[in-house]
Amino acid sequence: MIDSASALYRWIVENNIRIAANNPFPWAPGHMMHDTDNLLRMIHLRELDPNRMYIYPLQESHIPAVMADMYRKHFAPHTNVHFMVSNAAVAWCREISQLAPQMTVDIGLSHSKFAWTDPSRARLYPFAGGLHWIVENEVVYRSHLDWLKRRRASPGYQPLRDVPAIQEEEFIRFLGGDTSKLALVHFKHVIANATIPARPEDFDQAFSILKDTGHTIVAVGREECPEYFRKVHGVIDYGKSQFTSFRNDLLLFKAASIALVNASGLTVVGQLLDTPMVSMNSWMLRTGLLTSDRGVFLPAMVRHKASGRLLKFIEHVALIDRRPQPWNMEPDQYAQAGSCGNPLTFRCGELEDYEPLAASPDEVAEAVKEVLLLKERDEPLTSLQVSFQNLTANFHAKWQEGRISRYFAEKHAAAIEPGY
Repeated sequence: MIDSASALYRWIVENNIRIAANNPFPWAPGHMMHDTDNLLRMIHLRELDPNRMYIYPLQESHIPAVMADMYRKHFAPHTNVHFMVSNAAVAWCREISQLAPQMTVDIGLSHSKFAWTDPSRARLYPFAGGLHWIVENEVVYRSHLDWLKRRRASPGYQPLRDVPAIQEEEFIRFLGGDTSKLALVHFKHVIANATIPARPEDFDQAFSILKDTGHTIVAVGREECPEYFRKVHGVIDYGKSQFTSFRNDLLLFKAASIALVNASGLTVVGQLLDTPMVSMNSWMLRTGLLTSDRGVFLPAMVRHKASGRLLKFIEHVALIDRRPQPWNMEPDQYAQAGSCGNPLTFRCGELEDYEPLAASPDEVAEAVKEVLLLKERDEPLTSLQVSFQNLTANFHAKWQEGRISRYFAEKHAAAIEPGY
């Protein structure tokens, strides 16, 4: 019987088990989805021993419970991955991970690690009543790049697309009675992580296109749906409805004909479910250019405040690479939205001299047109789209699904040109 950390440790040692470690955010859909995809893909590609048992401990909460049920055929007893939704298992595995990191595999793509072996590239910080490691920015960039390369190496393996169709009649009626042409929109009006807040009016042209093509527009996410969306465009507010749940989030993204997502973990959901998607308003070019095979992204341009000059993308990447490490703030201020301690804030050090800009209405509308076209047929990349992918050696966009918007690339062609 396993009733303590020591008993779990003995079981792990006796059975040559490894702990899938470093997913500390079970409440965050993006982290849950890409960390789980990362683990399953590492095993699929045999980077990890496919004959070894792996335990994947997660807190007892809504999102892990939904994933344990939705994707049960990818976990024990059907596979060698034991998806353990247990607060006790999380506490015990955290203790083992910190004391014996050699018994773990690192599946996490964030700055936060419970198991870590290189103190020169990290600092200890308070977290959830204990301590965890905060790793340097370059570690995070590398882990994201490795994950994208794994996805490129295994395009036929897509375990997290195993999501059923919407069947609940009351939910279908709420969605207008037809789920064949759903257009999801995720609107953020506050700064969070690498997000640039949008204005409701920025979507006017795009919504007109979607309505003219017979789409039903549904607001997703948990943020407040702008009243403007409801009154002017008849947007259905799913995010504040009785149907809101992570399970229904997955069903919606699986069913959707198109999604517009504003720099959020929901981009990962759309990416992994292959939702045709416009991913917009992220300034984080190292990790934030996430979209699906049939998707496009609209990265945030960056402007120098004093001169008003727009940065070229090669300058933008260099600016990101010069960001201060996340431990340059007091521990109790770490990860507060907008603080220097947040690894994805733009309000720190040199970055305070610049401002990222949200996509314009014409850019959003043209991106929607492009995604609708890509749903109908394959389109070769233009020379500008290829140039963007090759901005730097091992640039993340080169390995990402999807592409930068063609219209956006043409409009900002000077920003894509090589050199400074």
